[in-house]
Amino acid sequence: ANTDRHPRNWGTLRGLEGKSVLAASFDHGSSLGFSEPDAKRTRLTQDADSLNHWVRKGICKAFAGKPKLLDLAKEALDSMPIESKLSLLAKIEALDFPRMETALAEIPLGRMSEAARRLCIAILRTNQGRLRNVCSTS
Repeated sequence: ANTDRHPRNWGTLRGLEGKSVLAASFDHGSSLGFSEPDAKRTRLTQDADSLNHWVRKGICKAFAGKPKLLDLAKEALDSMPIESKLSLLAKIEALDFPRMETALAEIPLGRMSEAARRLCIAILRTNQGRLRNVCSTS
């Protein structure tokens, strides 16, 4: 679980015309189990309770009190108009896991093990469910 969320994990891109836009988010290695050994990755993908415990450890040290990441998401959702909330929920539901699996399969095994790929997808599916639950209760 990522405990390294801070303001430098976000950035903007500036086009030639000078317009800035929010960049795609980055620095997700810790969030996706990058530093975990394959034995632990395998154990996490085989035991849903262990995986749920692992993903719930994610915090944001940059915020007062080091809140859980899902608590921050809920707080943000609670401040959104209903139309925005529904739009976000639709995007969460529309995540294309086969496409993600295809993209991960293109990474050479020397750079990402099969256990790492399986854990990555398991984390994304687990967090999709967690965000779905937060959206439906906000």
